Amino acid sequence: MKIVITHINPDFDAVASAYAAYKLYNCDHIAMCTNMENNVYNFIKDSKFNINIKQYNDKLLSELKSIDMLIITDCNQRQRLGRLAALIDIAKEIIIYDHHAGISCDISADKKNILEIGAATSIFCLKMQEESIALSSLEATFLALGIYEDTGLFTFSKTSSNDALALSYLISQKADTTAANDYVQRELSNIQVMLLNELLLNLSIITVGGVDIAYSCATVDEYVDEAAFIVHKLMIIEGLSSLFILLSTGGRLVLIGRSNDIRVNVLSIVSQFGGGGHSVAGSAIIKDKMIAETLEMLKYVIRETVKPVKSVQEIMTTHVKSVQSHSILKDAMDLTMKYNLNYLPVVENNKTIGIISRKDILHGVKHGLEYDSINNIMQTEFEIVCPDTLFYEAEAIMVYQNQKLLPVETNKGLVGVITRTDLLRLMHENMILQSKYAENKRKNLGILKNRNVLSKMQENLNKKILSLLKNIGAAAEEMHYKAYVVGGFVRDLLMEKDNYDIDIVIEGDGAKFAVNYAKKHNAKVFVHKKFKTAVVSFDDGFKIDFATARTEYYVTPAAAPEVVESSVKSDLFRRDFTINAMAVRLDGAQFGLLLDFFMGQKDILDKKIRVLHSLSFVDDPSRAYRAIRFAVRFGFEIGSHTDRLIKHAESLDLFSRIIGQRQFLELKYILAEDGYLFALQLMNKYNMLRFYSTKIKYDDELINKFKRSEHLLNWYKIQFEEDIEVWRMRFNILFFPEKGENFISLIDKFELSSKEASILKDDHKYMEYAVSLFKRYKDHKPSFIYGVCSNLSVESALALAAVMGESKQDIIKDYLTEYKNVKIDLSGQDLIEAGIPKGPEIKKALDVLLKAKLDGIVNTKEDELLFIKNEFGV
Repeated sequence: MKIVITHINPDFDAVASAYAAYKLYNCDHIAMCTNMENNVYNFIKDSKFNINIKQYNDKLLSELKSIDMLIITDCNQRQRLGRLAALIDIAKEIIIYDHHAGISCDISADKKNILEIGAATSIFCLKMQEESIALSSLEATFLALGIYEDTGLFTFSKTSSNDALALSYLISQKADTTAANDYVQRELSNIQVMLLNELLLNLSIITVGGVDIAYSCATVDEYVDEAAFIVHKLMIIEGLSSLFILLSTGGRLVLIGRSNDIRVNVLSIVSQFGGGGHSVAGSAIIKDKMIAETLEMLKYVIRETVKPVKSVQEIMTTHVKSVQSHSILKDAMDLTMKYNLNYLPVVENNKTIGIISRKDILHGVKHGLEYDSINNIMQTEFEIVCPDTLFYEAEAIMVYQNQKLLPVETNKGLVGVITRTDLLRLMHENMILQSKYAENKRKNLGILKNRNVLSKMQENLNKKILSLLKNIGAAAEEMHYKAYVVGGFVRDLLMEKDNYDIDIVIEGDGAKFAVNYAKKHNAKVFVHKKFKTAVVSFDDGFKIDFATARTEYYVTPAAAPEVVESSVKSDLFRRDFTINAMAVRLDGAQFGLLLDFFMGQKDILDKKIRVLHSLSFVDDPSRAYRAIRFAVRFGFEIGSHTDRLIKHAESLDLFSRIIGQRQFLELKYILAEDGYLFALQLMNKYNMLRFYSTKIKYDDELINKFKRSEHLLNWYKIQFEEDIEVWRMRFNILFFPEKGENFISLIDKFELSSKEASILKDDHKYMEYAVSLFKRYKDHKPSFIYGVCSNLSVESALALAAVMGESKQDIIKDYLTEYKNVKIDLSGQDLIEAGIPKGPEIKKALDVLLKAKLDGIVNTKEDELLFIKNEFGV
């Protein structure tokens, strides 16, 4: 784990430099233990800038036992870190970046980058420029604000030429320098200080339905530059969420409004005075009015415009029907049928410990699990609110975290629930407020269910792929179909990773579309009628998979699915994980429209692997292997609910129902991953290795063998500059404990092609043979080593070296670099001409001659001829 920290109550430079470190070192998150300064928070909120910040309390700190790397920015004093200083003691590597060169550093670090420079952010920007790191405009703007603030807009004495160079780099990355006007704290002029004092003296609060709105007024003889900045300053000083001020200047009134509270819409208020703006900021020029009468009118407009927001207590459903944690699915099914309920809270001691849906209950009953415990399939990742929670906060949880039932609890336990019906009932009353909040919330999260990603496609896809997708969309439009690219391609597009494995879903006849498309583009097409799919293959070998939008149902656990034509949403729901259940539309004017019904974007941001429903692994247990594979590939965690479901699938012995070929392929894919060791660790955690072999022990001995194999693999690549089947080397190590007939039975269980089965059986057989001979004989001449290893593939030779340990590694290295390719100069015809009779004697003579050459007895062709004459008396 790699974590970035900075000082308590961090300002712009602290947070900006922390973000730069997070990006530069590819860290897990930025840790904080206090709130950041308001102007930093406001920028992040207003710009919808997604920063992976994790708040640490004492409990979280106590649970953390070790950190691989700790990066400290804008700080070199332990006491300024607050409680986060505890992380120093558990970090394996510490790196400090700071610009307070005159302060003695009291933190022991592996690397210190402490420079005399205006801003810590500047140090990172220069490093990013060196490494040609590209930034988005928003990222560049955020870093620029860090430099602006700590250099006092380039007026402080500590400002250096390097700060200017850093800002120049950020401007080249399209930083918006005008943002400094709104967010960087500056010194006030004398006239601004006088105005601020008068506004403070006249400040009052009006409360409407529990919402506090501040207002004030002042009279100035001359125009005050940047009055909006004074409003911003006043809000910070007094901690206000909404403020309106009236300024009387030069025979006119100026009304300025600012609001951080979604319940106070500035535009709806200032527009009553002929002004404009938007929901969080606005202004109006008012002529021919006195300040006193206008102030009274302002208060009246505020009272009429701002409406109180209902709390959860006012809209929740009480007298809740629930099931106990020890209940079985049959009990829950009876309850949902009796009261026509779609979701039930699962309680223990009147506290909600899970949520279960009627759909999951019926799904489980269909699979014969009616007497299974509810605990095994209930959803355990959910939010709880209290009765005082405002309704739109509850709405945000249900809409943007896809939670269908929201428990309401006090310290005494469950008192109610919020359902989707409850929200719909309130929707008409609060339509304006709901719409505005929903819009802002979606933008803040950056996870709109429907948003256009065309610009991302243009930035990250090569011209060939983008053109191909546009052609598919145009062809679909001609046939009056809807076309979508789906799955891993969309996931990797959002994660900005290359993926040329294109899956197209057609709302219409996918196979018919593929046939027409292939015909138009002179490509081959292969149709699978049962599953309504097709593969189009182009002359250059590039392939595209086409499918009809469909839904699937499983008659029994792990069985092949039955297919029914359906919508793209249903098609996405049948997929394995939320991150793979997104689509981008390709036809017509909606080209580039992202569809994310199941929070895939959020799980990418959270770095979580989550299934779409609780019986996902009952339907297809092999998904558990893919969960592990994606987790190690992307550095994600398996969500806690998904984790429980995998454990439950193992307890039901579902992995034994996976056909052998699928078991083999999933393991092969896992062993091909760079993070395969962590994947095996997860398989061991879930007790999944036993479904392959009870001989596999995931212990230090096995781990050391794999680590040796990685060193050997790196050595081999340097020596020979060629790739091998890495998974096969790892497979040979993993299953080496299986002996003879047991290994053959294992391979037969996998139902491989005869060629692949033969390769794996030979690898294992010759490895066993080599180990036994090396143990039996101590005199390892080159000819002996050659005789032992000559039947080994490169993959099995490297696996053999890893299995036997360091003492035998040099032997295998010598074989691969020196002995393996040794050839004799004499041919069979040469031996016949020398007097060796035709037949078996020729092979015997060649073998003896090769041994002599390996052992250095002969070197030249003349040596070989003389050796044969002496050895065979010819």
